Amino acid sequence: MSQGSQDILVLSHLVPWPTTSGVLLRCYHLLREAARRHRVHLFALNQEVLLPPEQVAASVRHLASFCAEVQVFPLADAGSRARYATLLAKNTLSPLPYSVPRFYSPDLESAVIDLLSRRPIRLLQFETLAMAQYGALAPDLPAILVHQNHESALMGRRSGGEGNPFARLYLGLQARKLAAYEALICRAQAANITVSEADRAALAARIPDARYVVVPNGVDVETFVPGPDPGGAELVFVGGMSWFPNRDAMRWFLSEIWPIVRRAAPAARLTVVGSHPAAEVRRAEDRGEGVTAVGLVPDIRPYVGRAAVYICPLRVGGGTRLKILDAWAMGKAVVSTPIGAEGLEAAAGRDLELATDPGEFARRILDLIADPAHRQRLGAAGRRRVEEDFAWPKVAAPLLKLYDQLAVAHAEGRSAPLELGSGA
Repeated sequence: MSQGSQDILVLSHLVPWPTTSGVLLRCYHLLREAARRHRVHLFALNQEVLLPPEQVAASVRHLASFCAEVQVFPLADAGSRARYATLLAKNTLSPLPYSVPRFYSPDLESAVIDLLSRRPIRLLQFETLAMAQYGALAPDLPAILVHQNHESALMGRRSGGEGNPFARLYLGLQARKLAAYEALICRAQAANITVSEADRAALAARIPDARYVVVPNGVDVETFVPGPDPGGAELVFVGGMSWFPNRDAMRWFLSEIWPIVRRAAPAARLTVVGSHPAAEVRRAEDRGEGVTAVGLVPDIRPYVGRAAVYICPLRVGGGTRLKILDAWAMGKAVVSTPIGAEGLEAAAGRDLELATDPGEFARRILDLIADPAHRQRLGAAGRRRVEEDFAWPKVAAPLLKLYDQLAVAHAEGRSAPLELGSGA
């Protein structure tokens, strides 16, 4: 039963416009769906590497077109490598994961206190684990924590794949700190949102005495639509490489898989779309190895549309893959690792092709290049999946239902007080 419009405060570690990454897309579309029924106040931290300061005002104007209020605060280490290195070094002796002090902002804290004094906020929502520290400012309000990834598991995987022994040691320490912090914070929330059943099960196995709700990723099925099969031998990868899993995926693909593909199909071409292309991508482009890095683009659809095969060679990650949902919505055949397709409940050979080792991954690509009929069958199956399961209004339904449930519980005095430290 709907409880009518509420004032909801969303605290994000990113400014969710423009939607240049999967996390931003998810945050943006769920904010829009929530704002159709509620008054959403968005307070966000800005990371200059993702959104230059001169573009913040335009982002705020756009977000304010549907949010009741939008405020953005720069990160303390923005643009300063020295500040970043200092935070890393100091955190070695702290029991908290690095992201907690990094995402603490006294200006954001003051703004939250001010908002709570002038608006009847009924619910807090944190868009990542470290933002939950601000819950201590309103301990009597129900709070929701969105787990964009199973963060401790993601860090653990990253540590396991790190070649530098000192970096591996540091990342392993961070993984353990994240696991301890997750255990504390998850139990304190009225609800924890995961983006896949796999992430929910993994967190619940470690922290069973917390409440979890799955709200998967989605796709705009009216914006991303299929076109004619382009034929040819062009591949596409989409993903900003300031995020380690995307960077690692391209390093692995270019060193282990792409040479096999090119030996068998010299005409094959790869377009890499996304901000901050890795050095390996630039080198492959400069050496004339059939690779083109287009960087950050306002619209990925032209690049995806002309590709015969969409690749997702992720070896690290969690959640559900917005990149694969976009590809499916455009009727594209996808070749992915099992990790790349986590959370989608996709069947190999029916919805996409899966591969675990370089030779197998290359063979799947080559088979799709050579078999237009199979390519088109996979693309059509992917389009059906997103229409049935991943359109944003359907995806948002359990989140909106949760808002209503928490509003009723809070009104009846059934919500337990939260006990959070600021972590700052």
